[in-house]
Amino acid sequence: MGKRRGWGTIRVQRSGRLQAEYTGPDLLKHHASTTFTARVDAETWLAGERRLVERGAWTPPETRGDDEEPPLTLRMYAEQWLADRDLKPRTREHYRKLLDKQILPTLGDRELAAITPLVVRSWWSGLGSDTPTQRAHAYSLLRTVMNTALGEQLIMSQPCHVRGRGRRRQSTRPGQRPWTS
Repeated sequence: MGKRRGWGTIRVQRSGRLQAEYTGPDLLKHHASTTFTARVDAETWLAGERRLVERGAWTPPETRGDDEEPPLTLRMYAEQWLADRDLKPRTREHYRKLLDKQILPTLGDRELAAITPLVVRSWWSGLGSDTPTQRAHAYSLLRTVMNTALGEQLIMSQPCHVRGRGRRRQSTRPGQRPWTS
């Protein structure tokens, strides 16, 4: 029996490989043309199929040729996300710099649906701790972009779960006491 998900099903076959399937708008079951070794790959395939259905661009997978739409990467999505925002020029410039220097070099070419909490934690730790404010801003921006993708149902869950990482610790100067009432 397959594991029931929000959209589609992933079944473990006797071989140990995973088979992804869903019921299409034609009310028929459709299977991926291949099986998968990793659950994230099966989930990515299902997310892509759901995206096609929601945009009205779906055709049965069996009838599609090799001209399938390329997978949606974080770079593609973040570029459109930034273009769609009504931002002040300095904010847009700040976001652009964070994307270009902190986020996209490492995560940009990954499929949006393949960005997992493990991938985010690895990216986060790879940023180093020399610039804590910039690091916190980059994490916060990534989390915001992924929240939008979640709201648009392009991903199944929010992968940004690095606890307390969207904030920079306030430092106190020697001899300075926190304000109390």
